[in-house]
Amino acid sequence: MIDSHAHLNASYTAETVGVILEKFIKAGGKQVIDVTTSATDIQVSQSIIDAYSHMVSTTIGFHPESCTGDAVIFEQLCKDFHAGFSQLSLLKNVVGVGETGLDYWYLPTEQDSSSKIIEQQRQLLTLHIAEAKKHQLPLVIHARGKENHEYQVIGEIVSLLNQENYNNSAYFHSFGASRKEAKQLLDAGHYLGINGIVTYSGAKDLVEALAYIPTDRILLETDAPFLIPSNCDRSLLQDPKTNEPIGIHATAKRIAAIKRIPLEAVIELTSQATKALFARML
Repeated sequence: MIDSHAHLNASYTAETVGVILEKFIKAGGKQVIDVTTSATDIQVSQSIIDAYSHMVSTTIGFHPESCTGDAVIFEQLCKDFHAGFSQLSLLKNVVGVGETGLDYWYLPTEQDSSSKIIEQQRQLLTLHIAEAKKHQLPLVIHARGKENHEYQVIGEIVSLLNQENYNNSAYFHSFGASRKEAKQLLDAGHYLGINGIVTYSGAKDLVEALAYIPTDRILLETDAPFLIPSNCDRSLLQDPKTNEPIGIHATAKRIAAIKRIPLEAVIELTSQATKALFARML
């Protein structure tokens, strides 16, 4: 199993990362991609890789929620962004660009403030696209709409990718939309990340879409420390309220049940998909 999207850098200590990864290995885990969302994340991720370079890869990215609409804060964010990518050749095990994208979940109700944040998010995403093209690395895309409906947001991101002549495959992390959006992304050559959301009772659209999505275009992910699968044995977790890579097994079981294929096939095909997308992976 490969956890294609976790945040080991987010809330785990140096001591617990080792325990978490050891449990993952014993459960059949092979590799983890530690996705970054800030300059601090990048530094922490590199320290993790120093100790676990045999099984942890990373990305470089700045989350769209970093955009506040404030011009001074955004200027510093852009400086951090350029500083991060200027040292790309010095960083270890970098396999992708992101997490980046558009997030309208926390937008203020005031129209002017909302518009400024959206414009900054689009500018930041455009910067990521340019770096992904320059370094021939896949994008890790975050798409979240108001009230958790990413339908409109996915369309906006696809349009921006086309506008910026991004012709490679991207990874739309934490996909939770309908068959229509799945088809749009698949037709464009992209991959879809499926995590614990698929086990939730409110995931009707995703369950219906999953029957349509080819297994070899799915990337298994946890988004740890978030989104614990509802069918996960929480006694396996260090903290029953915190997800970790071992939780990916529960998601794989749910996918196998929905698609009516063996669990082993889900694990094998999604692992192949991850390695196909992240060509620089170990």
